[in-house]
Amino acid sequence: MTMRLIFTNEDARANSLGLSLPVTRGVIACHFLDGATEAVRNRIAGGTVGTITGSPTWGSGFGTFTGSTTYVSTATADLSLTDVSMIVVAKSTAAFSGSASRPVLAGSYGAISSDLYTACINITGTPSSAPAATVAATASRNNGGLPANVTASITVADMSAWTILGMSVAGGGGANALKIYDLTNGTSASTTMSTARLPHPTRLFQIGATSSSLVGGNTSVAAYILGNVVWTQAEFEKLAAGLRRRVDAYHSIAA
Repeated sequence: MTMRLIFTNEDARANSLGLSLPVTRGVIACHFLDGATEAVRNRIAGGTVGTITGSPTWGSGFGTFTGSTTYVSTATADLSLTDVSMIVVAKSTAAFSGSASRPVLAGSYGAISSDLYTACINITGTPSSAPAATVAATASRNNGGLPANVTASITVADMSAWTILGMSVAGGGGANALKIYDLTNGTSASTTMSTARLPHPTRLFQIGATSSSLVGGNTSVAAYILGNVVWTQAEFEKLAAGLRRRVDAYHSIAA
């Protein structure tokens, strides 16, 4: 005997990823920016819905965020994580010529007084001129109770094209504690953090921009994954391959 259940007017995508994640270790959030309703949805089972600040521009399978007051907030607080890993599928047509045109693509980023707390993927400049970009994993370490910023940087030849970027930071610090990956073009870099990571006490992890007036510019984001462990390079590569298949199949965004 079999039972068949039929539902009408139901959204079966509530926690449907559109792919089977090839890595699940430590994954706590997965967002696809398929419009306002989808962008805030954490596709991990039981994930809490995020929020939108400002008015992003929605394309086919991505959102575009401008300045420092337009972004998607996840429900994950920076303070709640020790280790951090993240992947973002993003591009930017900003000039990267100064702080007002150097966006944070995803992560936690915010100042208290003159002290900057962060764990993010951001554009810090250009080796020549846009669309070439210097892309960094930036994290704050504990410097006597105050944050001191550390960066690991790579060059992306064309940041105006869809690029899959990843970063990780080991909360305890140490050799190669901070890493940045260009998972589209196969480059990476790492650096030492001499002390433990110092998280922002109130900031949430955000997608597409930042609520700090210290940076600006524009960025478009198609997908974001956040983890509470340090993923290996092999895990980053597997996740990137899954994201590439998903965004290309659903929205013809090849990265």
